[in-house]
Amino acid sequence: MKKKILLIDDDAIPMAPYKTALEKSDFIVTAIADVDKALEIARDSLERFDIVLLDVMMPPGNAFDLGETDDGMRTGVFLYGELRKHYHEAWIIVLTNMRDGVTLDMFPTKEDRQLRVVLKYKYPPFEIVELIKGLLK
Repeated sequence: MKKKILLIDDDAIPMAPYKTALEKSDFIVTAIADVDKALEIARDSLERFDIVLLDVMMPPGNAFDLGETDDGMRTGVFLYGELRKHYHEAWIIVLTNMRDGVTLDMFPTKEDRQLRVVLKYKYPPFEIVELIKGLLK
């Protein structure tokens, strides 16, 4: 059975190679560029995903307060919390260009064994495919 991936990133053009690489590796990829749509999908009990790829810096949509997300710089932190409520068993991979240690430390990597935080420049599309294959073994 093909594994399903939810890719959440508001910047579709740079993420297109990731989507293509994942699909060529036989994953089913649903790409979402909108936080509110991502939450809608997560709340839909029929949509299950094995992996969620999540960006950090995104517009907060209607779901989150612009101030609490630091003008969108930390939207992914809040979105992660909501996604984990719905995807208990899924791997969540935070894939970001952000190098702000304060923000990245907000992700509970020690407590959540199904969470990885990786930098995009260190994980081009083929590396993400290999990471995901390793996690799903």
